[in-house]
Amino acid sequence: MFQTKMKEKMAKQVDLTTFPATVVKGMLEYAYTDAIAITLEHIRDWLRIADMYDLGGLKWIVENTAGSNLKVDNAVEFFQLSVLYKADRLKTKVVEFMKQ
Repeated sequence: MFQTKMKEKMAKQVDLTTFPATVVKGMLEYAYTDAIAITLEHIRDWLRIADMYDLGGLKWIVENTAGSNLKVDNAVEFFQLSVLYKADRLKTKVVEFMKQ
């Protein structure tokens, strides 16, 4: 992000106020430890922050967490999120789940 001409580079700051504090804290912990415990409560925010800051490893963890917790009542939402945030692994898991 600071290597390209993104607004964060120009402003020399990153605005994380659009994310819940637990997600920001978790992202920072992941950045330093490569480990994270994802909850479904903020799954949209986890996908958004991983996508926004190009954190492929975090995105992989979030997609697997969501995919492992697929249910009839969240499959459509997870499919929409997979399309919105280009989460292809999650999308594949949702499609397979819907075929059952």
